[in-house]
Amino acid sequence: MKQLHPYLQIYLKSNNKFKQVLNHYMNTKKQNRSNMQNGGGIIEIDNFIFEEFYDDEDERINIFIGKKHQCVYGIIDKAIPHLVWLEWFNYHQNCNLTKDLVKGEGTNNMMTTFIKYIKEYHPDIKIIKLSDKAEFICSNVSISLYKLYMLKYSKSFYEKFGFSLDNTNNPDIIIKHNKNIENSKTIKIDKEFIIKELKKILEVKDSLFKFYLTQELINEFTSHLKDNELVRDFLLRYKIPDTHCAIFEDFLNIIFGNYNLDTSIISLGTIYFKNLEIHKSRKLTKKKKYF
Repeated sequence: MKQLHPYLQIYLKSNNKFKQVLNHYMNTKKQNRSNMQNGGGIIEIDNFIFEEFYDDEDERINIFIGKKHQCVYGIIDKAIPHLVWLEWFNYHQNCNLTKDLVKGEGTNNMMTTFIKYIKEYHPDIKIIKLSDKAEFICSNVSISLYKLYMLKYSKSFYEKFGFSLDNTNNPDIIIKHNKNIENSKTIKIDKEFIIKELKKILEVKDSLFKFYLTQELINEFTSHLKDNELVRDFLLRYKIPDTHCAIFEDFLNIIFGNYNLDTSIISLGTIYFKNLEIHKSRKLTKKKKYF
């Protein structure tokens, strides 16, 4: 099946909100993609292709990484010129030119390069903000990065990149998050309990659409578990095979649902921010004028 262009993916995922992105996509089909358009352009930095265009109707700059996949999409609004909002930040091995991004390291490289791009071409930007609904795709299964990183590293995915929680709209969120951090450090695997919970899912799998789950798969996955081992130690040593992606998601959900970890942080669409002024480069390329 042919991969949809990332602009079309953005438009469709926004429930038709980003109409100017669709218009830009239609325009780029009619002209050479290497030409400057609407005050924007195409730039290569550290093996990533950045493309941006100015939306006259909504008065904002749209910034993209990813020719075939929805990797990065950022917005700079004229009304808030000091802020870039990351609509999404997704890993795919083909997000760079050589199509060889490695999970973890490649994601870090992409975020580092995005920040470098913003500093060099939009030096007036002081803050990056995003909503943490980050997931990674494991054999067509979407797995919450908040759950994985909290259990594995006792921090959220974006804290790895120096982002901090924004508690402006929810003062209690820092308290909940900090409790998750403390609780995640001491959770140990109760192998018998995990097997019991997975069997419960197996018993009602049709109603839960868990058609992949079998007793054989439960036995195979739980054979990797060590009773009384810290969950974080298990996650650090365990490499997820494609056949385990769905049951691994069940495992994370069981841990989060039974060990005093608060999942409301995920459902709230937690906001993170990063202050770029703290790490401003001394030498910056002059910003292009769009407004």
